[in-house]
Amino acid sequence: MRISIAFACVVVFAAFPLFSGRGAESSEERRIEDRLARARHKVDDMMLTSDDAKELVKKSRAYIARAETALANHHTAFAGPLSEAAEALSLAIDHVVRSRDVTLTDYPSRQRLSYRLDAVGMRVKQADYFQKLGGDSTARGLVGLARRYNDRAREAYHQGKRRETDEYATTADEIVRALEYIAQAHKFSGNGRPG
Repeated sequence: MRISIAFACVVVFAAFPLFSGRGAESSEERRIEDRLARARHKVDDMMLTSDDAKELVKKSRAYIARAETALANHHTAFAGPLSEAAEALSLAIDHVVRSRDVTLTDYPSRQRLSYRLDAVGMRVKQADYFQKLGGDSTARGLVGLARRYNDRAREAYHQGKRRETDEYATTADEIVRALEYIAQAHKFSGNGRPG
């Protein structure tokens, strides 16, 4: 009887990594699904009129769709970073909307905004690198968007508009962050380079 109990314990402990691995994969898929749902909800609720904002919404939806497809095929190494990219793009959209909200007044001082613009300007210079690293042709449009929002932030700064400066700089930064995740998805997932 002792042998059968010991044998059962060995079998359970030997099988535990198999079950815990599936559980971890399942929980990672749930996190990706939740992230995509949040991004989709933000994007679907936005009513934007400018061409750049509309392009940002379009790109966000494209990466949500790509991440959902990868997730449906259980390619979490690809879906995870793409879902992060989609979420970063949805946050960028949120900051475009916030740039128009005149009720928001708690923005950094001009000096802090100046430092922020310098930091974001350096990040925007990396946008081409991330796009080329990922080899994703769809991401090329994001490089231009990051530059244009960075330029808008600088123009707003020179006009003394702190809200627009901060929100546009954050928009540009989020777009570059999305490009980083897109590059990560393509470079490290082992998938091909769709584009």
